[in-house]
Amino acid sequence: METRDRVSGHRAWLVLPAFLALGITAGHAADQPLSGGDFTFGYSSSFVDTLDPHVTSQSVSHFIMTNIFDPLVYLRANGEFSPGLADSWSASADGLVWTFKLKRGVTFHDGTPFNAESVKFSFDRMVDPETKSRQAGVALRGFYDHTEVVDGNTVRIVLKKPKASFLTVISQVFFAPVSPKAVKEQGGEFGRKPVGTGPFKFAEWVQNQHVKLVRNADYNWGPPFLHKGPAYFATLTFRQIPDAGARLAALESGQVDAVDMPPTHQLERLRADPRFQVKSAPQPGMPWGWPMNVKRAPTDELKVRQAMIYAFDRAALVKNVLQGAYKPAYGPLTPVTFGYNPAVEKMYPYDPRKAETLLDEAGWKKGPDGMRAKDGKPLVIEHYVFYTTSEAEFVQAELKKVGIKSNISLQEVGTVNQVATEGIKNNLAPLPFASLDPELMSILFHSRNQGKGFNWTFHTIKEIDDLLDRGEVELDAKKRADVYGRFQVLAMENALFLPAFVRETIHVYKAPVQGVQFNRRGYDAYFHEMWWKR
Repeated sequence: METRDRVSGHRAWLVLPAFLALGITAGHAADQPLSGGDFTFGYSSSFVDTLDPHVTSQSVSHFIMTNIFDPLVYLRANGEFSPGLADSWSASADGLVWTFKLKRGVTFHDGTPFNAESVKFSFDRMVDPETKSRQAGVALRGFYDHTEVVDGNTVRIVLKKPKASFLTVISQVFFAPVSPKAVKEQGGEFGRKPVGTGPFKFAEWVQNQHVKLVRNADYNWGPPFLHKGPAYFATLTFRQIPDAGARLAALESGQVDAVDMPPTHQLERLRADPRFQVKSAPQPGMPWGWPMNVKRAPTDELKVRQAMIYAFDRAALVKNVLQGAYKPAYGPLTPVTFGYNPAVEKMYPYDPRKAETLLDEAGWKKGPDGMRAKDGKPLVIEHYVFYTTSEAEFVQAELKKVGIKSNISLQEVGTVNQVATEGIKNNLAPLPFASLDPELMSILFHSRNQGKGFNWTFHTIKEIDDLLDRGEVELDAKKRADVYGRFQVLAMENALFLPAFVRETIHVYKAPVQGVQFNRRGYDAYFHEMWWKR
């Protein structure tokens, strides 16, 4: 008995390490990324205009293009810059000359070598008026002078004046190098068959249905904070499913493997469901809200615009419509954006009485039905929306309480963009805009960007233009933050923006999906890093 126990005990010591070893080995293997498998993402956008990074400004296009193209540098989620297609970079003391040492051995998907000539071609193309860029060209307009090819793997980008956000700006895929050969051969069709250097190659685009990509087997030049080598997924498909309920149903039925922007009333249930994982990231840039068109009545009157902001209970919108998924917004920048000024949070407390007083002072008197009119004209707001009407309907109800009627027109996003850019038919149109830098405010509020860009307010306030001009060139971080702080107060004093809520990016993935990471924009995920856990 004693011997048997001792033997048993000995065997136990012999066997236990083996089981432990097996356990460690099994666990280690389970945690190792696996290559292969298809992945389908159900995306909320109803519209992709083009996959040409130098033309589009759409976030959904950026989301897809992040997989097709590489920028010269990456801006990590922790705020540090990392090599992209450039191994290293430096700037002259005056901030006018940026020198980039490029990676060697990189090729575009069509076999064209990536080199200094392709960088020059790409930057010259961005600013060419013929390209009609909605983002890259606009951001560089007035700053970019030329690019010099120093040698095959060295370029100098020369600016006309310093641009404080230059490195941050070009870290976005909107500024990524493209294949010169493919652009020249395809012409205007390049955006339908994009060719970059990224971890996935373009494969198929079925209009209003999906975009499909396939793994770039040659890819070994990814940024150092991601794994070296090709992506794990064999294919990547982006399905357009604008309806939130249908999108979630597609996930739960297994038609797709992940979705963005699930219905907020389902978030608590999804977080508790072991079949899924909910991932979120804050978005720098502009919160969800509505630029107010000052060239079209009645929002051409300051007191009407101010009354609309006082009449809108943003906290109630977040609580009752969005189920607390987001936070109220108070100005044109989100709190995670450089230069955010918390002073805007006290400028327009919810005060319907104040709103009524302002409307009375402006001559908009209430009639027997409780609605307001002046000189025989009713007080009516034309509100264009895309995706959903729920937020607009809440605003509609709030404005009605103080005597303002609003008409809601639900359109696809391209139509809303066109209407708001012209500014003839609308008073309000939503314009959430993720961006890494407050310089975004120049695109959205500088008067030079009316009628062709994204200044949907159509204001002509010189002090705002001057502040935005200073913010673009000020290299001292504190002074720059002060400039954008003053801009935010001035924009709200003039009631150019009706802020609603600070939106986060929310994705829901199937539980076996591993390696989910968002980038600094808080909008794009690195699919190169994801894999299926078996």
